[in-house]
Amino acid sequence: MNSLLRGLARGAPFLIIAGLIGAVFLARLDPRVAAVEPPALHPRDHFVAIASPQPDLLWMVGLEGKIVSSGDGGATWQTRKAAGAPGLQDIAAWSATEAVVVGDAGTILRTDDAGRTWSPVPAPLESPVRLLHVSRDPAGRLWVVGEMNTLLVSDDGGRTFARRAERQDVGLNAVAFATPERGWLVGEFGTLRATKDGGATWSNRPPAEGSLMDTAACGSSGRGIAVGLQGRVLATSDAGRSWHALPTTTHEHLFSITCDNNAFIALGDRGAAVEGTFESGSPLPTLRRVVLPGAPPVWRTAAVRSDDRLLLGGALPGLVADGRYHGFGR
Repeated sequence: MNSLLRGLARGAPFLIIAGLIGAVFLARLDPRVAAVEPPALHPRDHFVAIASPQPDLLWMVGLEGKIVSSGDGGATWQTRKAAGAPGLQDIAAWSATEAVVVGDAGTILRTDDAGRTWSPVPAPLESPVRLLHVSRDPAGRLWVVGEMNTLLVSDDGGRTFARRAERQDVGLNAVAFATPERGWLVGEFGTLRATKDGGATWSNRPPAEGSLMDTAACGSSGRGIAVGLQGRVLATSDAGRSWHALPTTTHEHLFSITCDNNAFIALGDRGAAVEGTFESGSPLPTLRRVVLPGAPPVWRTAAVRSDDRLLLGGALPGLVADGRYHGFGR
C-alpha cells in the first residue's frame, strides 16, 4: 500500500501536467468564439452619399461598398451588408423599406426590407461602367446616370431599367426633374441636356465652361441650379432650356447641391459652402459664400435637407442643426 501511495505521489505532477495540456487542447477545439462586430462608422470611412426619406431615417453609402442606416436621426447606426458590393456612389430611398444604390462596375442593388437583404439588378449596359447618381422624379421613376453617357430609367421602383441614351465617351453626373415632364441633366465637359417629354427625348443645350458635378430642381416652377469644378454655379428658370453662369464666390470644386423651394446650398472641396436664394420677381438667384459653424474643412460630396437639418456627406459626415455641426458616431 505504501509503495502504491509513493508511486501515485511521484506521478502526480505528470498527471497534473497532462490534465492541463488536455484542457488547453480541448479549449482550442471549442468552436464557440465570440464574434466582434466592427463599428458601423469608422473614421477612415468615405461615405459619399446620403438619403433621408423620413426625418429620423438616414442612409449612407461609401466608396468601399459600405451601407449604413440610422433610425434615430444619426445618433446610432447599423451596417446593412451588401455582400461583394464594389464601391458605391449614390443612393435613392423613398420609404422606410425601399432603396436603390448604384456604384462601380455597373452595380445596381435594391432592397425592400430596410436593407436586411439587397438584390442585384441587371443594368442594360454593353460593358460595366461606373454609375454615379440615382434619383427619383416627381412621377416616381428612378433615373441613373454614369460614365460613357449612361442614362437609365426604371418605371417599377428599380426592379428593371431601360437605357435612354447611346454609348458615348462622356460622363453624366446628375439628373433632376422639376415636373414629371420637364427635367435636365449635367455632366463632363459642361454637358447640359433638357427634356420636356418625361425623358423620352433629350436636347443638347449650349455647354457650360468646365465639368458640372451636380444639379437640383428648386420646386416645380422650372428653377434649378447646377454646380461644378472651380466653384462654377449655373441657374435656370425654364427647366434647363437656358442656363446663366453666376458670379464666382469660391474657386474650390463644388460637388453637391440641395434646393428647398427658393433656397439652396452647395458643398465642395475643403469645406467650401455656397448658398443662394431666388428672390421674388428675379429669374436669377443671389450667391454668397458661407461657413458651416463647427464643420471641419474637408471635402463634401452630399448635401441633403431633412426638416431643419442639413446632412453632410463626404469626409467626416455629420449634420448641421441648431446652428452647429454634429459629427455622426462621435
